[in-house]
Amino acid sequence: MNALIDIIERERADDDAQKAPASSKARIDAVLISFEFTDHMHKETLLQVHPTVPVIASKKASTNIVSWKHFRVVIEIPTFPGGNWRELMSGPLPAWIRIAKLGDPFDPYPGLNCAFVIISNDIYENKELDESEAIVYTPHGISPDGANVLAISQPQIHTIPLMHGLDVVKLPMMVNMGAHNGLKVQRALRAKYWVATHDEAVPIQGIVGHLVRREPLTIQDAVRQESENNSSFENENAAARDLADNSGFKDLRNGMSMILI
Repeated sequence: MNALIDIIERERADDDAQKAPASSKARIDAVLISFEFTDHMHKETLLQVHPTVPVIASKKASTNIVSWKHFRVVIEIPTFPGGNWRELMSGPLPAWIRIAKLGDPFDPYPGLNCAFVIISNDIYENKELDESEAIVYTPHGISPDGANVLAISQPQIHTIPLMHGLDVVKLPMMVNMGAHNGLKVQRALRAKYWVATHDEAVPIQGIVGHLVRREPLTIQDAVRQESENNSSFENENAAARDLADNSGFKDLRNGMSMILI
């Protein structure tokens, strides 16, 4: 792998970087693809990315992308190892970044209910620090048990943004787990920020369009429903209300951005 990466870097510097017109030279360091579904992996969009940009993708997505014969390097996202995350290989990325897929093997839909973790570790005097930061992206949701693997990993990882949707989507099985699940995941990870993701109303045609059901929710909706369903657990409800008030939730719409500090 290291030899392959060296070749890629030389090609980027010598060959393709010289041949590519200025408008197409990559300002993108890498592309991360979570799922093979067209709302996550749009072929026409990806083919506009320069071939020397490495693509890191889930298993089925990587198989499809390889078949296009466009990108020089396509790497399957490794599974988060549990325990020591330093076992993850950085691959074509800088040594201070790791990417992994986080899931729960006991989940009935592990290929759908999972998270993608980008771990950043500052390097000081050529030594990795004991604590790291992470971006956790879970467009459909992940079980709290699956998220807890990251929470208890060593060296310790602090989740800065949790990207988890609010709306519940069913087809008829659960597709997007929504705010109810997001509260549980946020309790496990204690992320500094919670940013909603994948709540867009995607036009769906055919039989699927007739089957899909969407329930728009807010964090407050989820807390209220928790209280109604678990009225005897006052301490839990108080904790849930506190989480809703102090979840660091950020409502970012298309075109908006924020600096993670």
